[in-house]
Amino acid sequence: MSQKVKGAAIGIDLGTTYSCAAVWFGSKNRVEVILNEQGNNITPSCVAFNDTESLVGDAAKNQITRNPNNTVFCVPVHSATVWKCLLLLIMLVLITDVKRLMGCRYHDPQVQKDMESWPFKIVEGPAEKPTVVVELKGEEKKYAPEEISAMVLKNMKECAEAFIGREVTDAVITVPAYFNNNQREATKEAGTLAGLNVMQLINEPTAAAIAYSLDHMADQRWHGDKYVLVFDLGGGTFDVSLLKISKTGVIDVKAVGGDTHLGGEDFDTTLVNYCVQEFKKKHREDLRRNPRAMGRLKVACEKAKRVLSSATFTSIEIDCLYEGIDFFIKISRAKFEELNSSYFEKCIELVEKCLFDGEIKKNNVDEVVVVGGSTRIPKVQRLVEEFFNGKTLCKNMNGDEAVAFGAAILASRLSGNDDNTERDIVLLDVTPLSLGIAIDTDEVKDLMSVVIPRNTSIPTCKKGIYYSRINKRTDNILLGRFGLCGLTLGSNGMSQLEIWFNIDANGILIVPGLTSSRLFSSSSLLILCSFKPSPSMFLLHISSPVAAATTLPPPTGVVSHLYPHPRASVATPLLPQPPRPPPALPTAVAYPPSHLPPHPRLPLLLPAPLPPSQTQQVYGLAAIGIDLGTTYSCAAVWFDRKKRVEVIPNEQGNNTTPSFVAFNDSELLVGEGAKDQIARNPTNTLFDVKRLIGSRFHDPQVQKDMKSWPFKIIEGPAEKPTVVVELNGEEKKYAPEELSAMVLKKLKECAEAFIGREVTDAVITVPAYFNNNQREATKEAGTLAGLNVLRLINEPTAAAIAYGLDHMADQTWHNDKNVLVFDLGGGTFDVSLLKISKTGVIDVKAVGGDTHLGGEDFDRTLVNYCVNEFKKKHREDLRRNPRAMGRLKVACEKAKRDLSSSIFAPVEIDCLYEGIDFSIKVSRAKFEELNASYFEKCIKLVEKCLFDGEIKKKDVDEVVVVGGSTRIPKVRRLVEEFFDGKTVCKNMNGDEAVAFGAALLASRLSGNNDNDNDNVVSDIVLQDVTPLSLGVEIAIKGVHGNMSVVIPRNTSIPTCKKGIYHSLIYETHACISVYQGESNKVKENILLGRFELCDLTLGSNGMSKLEVCFNIDVDGILLVSAEETSTGQRKSITIAKI
Repeated sequence: MSQKVKGAAIGIDLGTTYSCAAVWFGSKNRVEVILNEQGNNITPSCVAFNDTESLVGDAAKNQITRNPNNTVFCVPVHSATVWKCLLLLIMLVLITDVKRLMGCRYHDPQVQKDMESWPFKIVEGPAEKPTVVVELKGEEKKYAPEEISAMVLKNMKECAEAFIGREVTDAVITVPAYFNNNQREATKEAGTLAGLNVMQLINEPTAAAIAYSLDHMADQRWHGDKYVLVFDLGGGTFDVSLLKISKTGVIDVKAVGGDTHLGGEDFDTTLVNYCVQEFKKKHREDLRRNPRAMGRLKVACEKAKRVLSSATFTSIEIDCLYEGIDFFIKISRAKFEELNSSYFEKCIELVEKCLFDGEIKKNNVDEVVVVGGSTRIPKVQRLVEEFFNGKTLCKNMNGDEAVAFGAAILASRLSGNDDNTERDIVLLDVTPLSLGIAIDTDEVKDLMSVVIPRNTSIPTCKKGIYYSRINKRTDNILLGRFGLCGLTLGSNGMSQLEIWFNIDANGILIVPGLTSSRLFSSSSLLILCSFKPSPSMFLLHISSPVAAATTLPPPTGVVSHLYPHPRASVATPLLPQPPRPPPALPTAVAYPPSHLPPHPRLPLLLPAPLPPSQTQQVYGLAAIGIDLGTTYSCAAVWFDRKKRVEVIPNEQGNNTTPSFVAFNDSELLVGEGAKDQIARNPTNTLFDVKRLIGSRFHDPQVQKDMKSWPFKIIEGPAEKPTVVVELNGEEKKYAPEELSAMVLKKLKECAEAFIGREVTDAVITVPAYFNNNQREATKEAGTLAGLNVLRLINEPTAAAIAYGLDHMADQTWHNDKNVLVFDLGGGTFDVSLLKISKTGVIDVKAVGGDTHLGGEDFDRTLVNYCVNEFKKKHREDLRRNPRAMGRLKVACEKAKRDLSSSIFAPVEIDCLYEGIDFSIKVSRAKFEELNASYFEKCIKLVEKCLFDGEIKKKDVDEVVVVGGSTRIPKVRRLVEEFFDGKTVCKNMNGDEAVAFGAALLASRLSGNNDNDNDNVVSDIVLQDVTPLSLGVEIAIKGVHGNMSVVIPRNTSIPTCKKGIYHSLIYETHACISVYQGESNKVKENILLGRFELCDLTLGSNGMSKLEVCFNIDVDGILLVSAEETSTGQRKSITIAKI
């Protein structure tokens, strides 16, 4: 890691349902999103407590259905009765949606409404704060919302430290634009409790705008200022911001709007309520009486919502949902849109209001940027496009990461962790809500006088004689109060006051009170935040020097009014006098913007504009890199003008897509939609296709795998395994290549949506140990998907390219490095030893691995363990029920993931088999014991690779771990122990590194980059090896079927090697059969091809001498020729790829 990152500060998007953190790496000139313990870019904003530990994030959320009494989910519960379940195995309390409590008062109407839907207990705490109460080991513990949020922030801080490799103390945290002062203060306090120095709070859409600017500032088509509307619809909040962005780097927020209680959680709630009503209609039972059932229903409804982003129909199916009753319902996208139409329409109304406040017509908006996970809902995108008269939305930023991305840029700048070659930008933000004080008039009591109107640029300071709208205090939020005592009275019995409102760059308000000798003797000020301006106006005269000030403590004590009711008040300490204000203005005039204190420039990290030669290629055809995995696949693209690779999200916003294909009666599903229905449609849901591709039906490994797959496989043409599915009573057959093509086509379509143009070229990765048939079949799958496969590249080699790009700028790297890439994925294991030079030469010294070793195997051992435990207890074999096995497989995969961050994980399934519930608690130690042989095999393959590469382990400079299964603690521990305690390199995303490297090579091969000396893509020189031995069949002592190796495995390519052979005695023809593999028996190897030499001239010994030549070029294409040495007769065969 570059020294530039020392003292790195992070950006955090603290969301209602999911949170995300990112960091700017100056040496790489890019932001990287920080992964959590399970390798995900986003972390559920959930906290759970049980008897042994507290859980945060994925591990907490995965337990949402396991406690009938204390599980939290955002679903209205109208009954006060809570069903007590006597079968509870794990007592836990799960806290979610805490962002909706931050900075609020217990008696706020919205808090009271939300409390009806939360099964965890909330009481009124100090200063009217809502306080969460949990019961652990018979004792009650109380937590303020800030403390719960601090646990999420602390988890993200720890993940950042693991990712960056050093302590993190500084952060920029984002907040909804419509957060009021109390909510902002509470957020800042949560950061402090988490051990973070919160350098600044920034509005979420403003952070997204910074990310947008970084992405687009090098665009040569951008000349003047742009009006950009950021539409940010997340899990719990909606924000809309109108900004004016100049190419010189000024981001001027013109107006903001939104709703702090509008987001994906609300869409889930409507779907849950619909299902509750349908269940009640059919069974006359109210699901709301059973929190566990409601928790299971919420999880299913959230999944259904996500699936409906890419499918027109989906099913919600839950076994034994309530008192043994199964639940099934089919939901259409149209029905989901109908249920949530009022929410969608409200979003558009808020957009209209924002444009009105910003005094901009919609046809003058140049770009509409959509961020937030809920913007992937097709109806939302359609409504926004229609409102803007068909304007194409900007969707080429990851909606889940864009806000954290912008916050990371700001964090880097504020911490000083940037370099002087970067451009500055100026950020001009606004206050989202009006701010004022409570006053009385002769006619009306308890009114609000606005001092700072909403959408005023900040930082700002306002005072003086002004007109303001009157607002009923009951519609507004009390932010705080303070008193002025010992006032000097004038001849009229009053003291004149001057009220200053000062907002800093965080949007946090400070109110100093100023006094002269003319207004009242003792007074208290109420500081209010306005939502609903009224049309009436009045004049308030206030002016003169400082007497007292406050930073707005929580409201306490008796309410006192400004005029003319002197009442008791609490004195506050004096604060230093603020900077001298501008000259006094005439009566009835507010400070115009030109009189405000000068706005400080806020320089941020943005690249200088690139020369025209560096920006043209990006608008042509794009080439992508694809990691086609056994369980998950990933695609990425190199943007030359941005000088970085970006991972391509799918329709649901995930950077990885399950390698699943499913068929139902109405449509074909690929990815998440397919995987989500594995339990209810096991025979038509296809996975692990990579383990079939290029294989033969009778291969022992295929026959072994078939026993664990619920779908049907038969022998097809040319001994190919063929998958059979049943649709509408008819059987349909698919070759493995066709199924892989469906996954590749999905990735291609997602890439085109992300990049905004057609994608035709790709580099696809394969396991290093794939044989020729498997490589050819993978290439064919790419062709069937409509892709021109530029090259196949070994997965660890692609990861090495990504590593090389990451580290080329490292000033401490001087000599060549020996790097070992340990790639343990979902279905395959690869290990590669490489020598990497700082100039970009990547020399593969040796490769090894196993094409049937990965996370799927670890899942299977856990499934088998559970099957055996179930059989011991109930004397029933789960293997006879594909549906039960499908449900168990899903539960075991979740448990495996949980065990990466927890020491225990339960596997719990209601009505798993013939009405029998299944529950078992699995420890991390037990999981490691079950898979010990697999883990040990990985280490043996590492040893073998080092032996083949003739390198001692002490001479390995860096060990890079990639692949999702390397997150298993035992795996990392074994690798570190094998390398005598060497710390493994974990600062690359294990799920994305392979696609990342493939994207770099794709750009290089497609010519979609410039040829200047600074282009890192052009610098890459790849020297690969052949993964398996190549040779010919020979007879030894009259016995046929033996393999003679011509090119040993791990030979550098390109290469040319020869061997001398003789024909069989008295035979005038010779058959040259070319094989690939490590066995000395050809029947155990792969036949690549054969050809014959005829009419041979026999020598005195009755044989003909033959010279066989194997020639492999740089692309891995093998040419095999045989020449009769006495006559020069020659024949050859070309094998497309080895």
